[in-house]
Amino acid sequence: MNTDVDNVQFQKDWDERVQYIKAALQKSGETYLVTDVYDLVCAGIAHFEPLENGAAVFLLHQYPQRRLLRIWLAGGLLPTNIEPVLEAAKKHATRLECDGIEVEGRRGWERLLKPYGYGHKRAVLIKDLN
Repeated sequence: MNTDVDNVQFQKDWDERVQYIKAALQKSGETYLVTDVYDLVCAGIAHFEPLENGAAVFLLHQYPQRRLLRIWLAGGLLPTNIEPVLEAAKKHATRLECDGIEVEGRRGWERLLKPYGYGHKRAVLIKDLN
């Protein structure tokens, strides 16, 4: 955040929408706490995008051969709210000079995003040891 006004607006937007981030984290394998996400956003590592009826969090991933923006967390009125998430991701990815956008998520994301040009490239499988 660059100015006090930005900090005040960010905090207001975060406080009004943190429940969407919490819900997304619960569905994503509980690898982060909401305080972890908040800290990453405040440090400038992640980008928080407030939406009318939800919120999204993006991360930049610089691979050896590609620069991709990851839609990391999204919550709220999905799938109804998916277009604002995708528009915000495209805007942010363009600003960061990314050559693509990636999504890591549950299987339902593949079906939801296929009409928008997203295709399956890999899968992440987790075995819980507890």
